[in-house]
Formats: sequence, structure tokens, C-alpha cells
Amino acid sequence: MMKSKVISMIPISTFSFSSSSIEISNKARRGCNILKAFEIAALTVLTLVSVAGASPFAYIANLESNSVSVIDTATDTVTATVNVGIEPSGAAVSPDGTRVYVTNCMSNSVSVIDAVKNQVIDTVYVGSYPWGVAVSPDGTKVYVANTASNTISVIDTATNNVTATVKVGNLPYKIAVSPDGKKGICCDLRHSS
Repeated sequence: MMKSKVISMIPISTFSFSSSSIEISNKARRGCNILKAFEIAALTVLTLVSVAGASPFAYIANLESNSVSVIDTATDTVTATVNVGIEPSGAAVSPDGTRVYVTNCMSNSVSVIDAVKNQVIDTVYVGSYPWGVAVSPDGTKVYVANTASNTISVIDTATNNVTATVKVGNLPYKIAVSPDGKKGICCDLRHSS
């Protein structure tokens, strides 16, 4: 079941996880291009994680170079660059710090990175134009906002398979999971005109 609210003029969709490809329009593509430009300037996604015995790392999706930069935040240096799919836009780290999930909006996929070896170990195909990504607090699920499909893909982290697809509002692009893992919240790119 999905509910929609507007908070500070940003449409928000909420949905429950317990319930069980379209072309992107020119208007939607313009909205996505605006997001793309903003996120390139904002260094897209910065995620911190502590891997057992290691320093915290930030994972930056490099939209135009089809890669992810791994930055050691203790020394402020790039320690690795990992090649992923076409136009990576979001990154989320598993709670145990062993995996990084990167959405590739022009590949319609999620790259699964082994955070210890800094290499892609799997690719999961999801809906159209995946942008936002979040990992459940227990690390068993990954949720991907598919902007052009108006859906959320649910990935089982044990198998790296899509186990469910949830319909949401128009043009979802960011997603978060509640601390108890029972609800998801996504921001939509709805235009009020």
C-alpha cells in the first residue's frame, strides 16, 4: 500500500515492504538531467562505512566516468577506482561494510562491489533509470528507486536477485528505509503544472 504526502513542496511516497519498462518522457528526462547536473556538482553520493580493522571510506559515484571512487576519509585520498555500469548515480553500503551497491541509471542495473577487494562481484538488472538506493538495516535487502519505471526494486542480498517490484509515485529518485526496516520512503519528481 502506498501513501503520498507533500513535505516542503517535495512529493514523498511511503510504502510498506511487508506487501507483496517504460520510456522516459522528455519532461521526465529534463528533470533527470537537472538532477544529474546537480549531483555531479554535489559529488553525487557520499557514504561512510567502517570495515572491520579499516579506516572509514566514502564511495563516490562518478556519473560521467562510469566508476566509483573509494576515498579513505582518514587521509582524504582516493585509494581505489572501481569501474561499474553506465552513469552510476547512487551508492549504498551494507551495514557490515562488506558490500557497496551502485545504481547505474543508463545500464538499468545495480553493481555489487566487494568493499574489501574493491571489485564488482555481481550485476543485478532492475527497472528503468535506477537512481536512488538504500540497504535495509539488517543488510538482507537493497531497495532501488527506478525513476522511469515508477517502481522500487527489492533485491535479496543473499542471492543478488530482484524478489519484488513495488509501484510508487511519479519519477522516484531517492529512497530511505526506516530504522526497523519495515517502511520505505522515496522522493518523487512530480511536476505540479
